[in-house]
Amino acid sequence: MTDTTAKWDIFELRLSGPSEGNPFLDVTLEATFTQGDRSIRVPGFYDGEGAYAVRFMPDAEGAWTYETASSAAALAGVTGTLEVTPPEPG
Repeated sequence: MTDTTAKWDIFELRLSGPSEGNPFLDVTLEATFTQGDRSIRVPGFYDGEGAYAVRFMPDAEGAWTYETASSAAALAGVTGTLEVTPPEPG
């Protein structure tokens, strides 16, 4: 499945993961967004009730891929594609 967002809009990747213990401190999460030979690492965060998020604002149109890395197995190795369209007017 390919997600779509406009250039300079915020794409939010939402994932379900562990909520036991202290996920704010115990779980690390990041995603690497890649377009061609360019990669951008973006940290993720715990958003409460077992939900995690990574927010990315693409600065170039076209196809991007992403892959997560995490200390929690449920959040590691998630991959996807993102199609970035021209920016919205204004």
